[in-house]
Amino acid sequence: MLDNMTRHQQQADQTLEIQKNLIRNIRIRLTLKNLSQKNLAEGVGISIPSISLKMTGRTSWSLDDIVRVSEYLGTSLSTMLEPPSLTAQEVEQEAEMEPVVSSE
Repeated sequence: MLDNMTRHQQQADQTLEIQKNLIRNIRIRLTLKNLSQKNLAEGVGISIPSISLKMTGRTSWSLDDIVRVSEYLGTSLSTMLEPPSLTAQEVEQEAEMEPVVSSE
């Protein structure tokens, strides 16, 4: 019985880590693309309050949500679920180097 409880806890921990990776990766890509959570919500068809709950980890992301977000942000599912490859400082540096395209 202890084995089952340990296995269940390991699966829960792994799921939590994947959710954290997803949120970090979404934040990184939103920053790099100069997009807001509101842009993300509108782009994937999820309400702004729901996106906020998902981005703070209070609500889990469904597989459908993850697919739509990865498509909207132009990246693969596996990339979205892996540990982020950039640090916060690197994200800021890259965001500063991104050219701003004017619509004028």
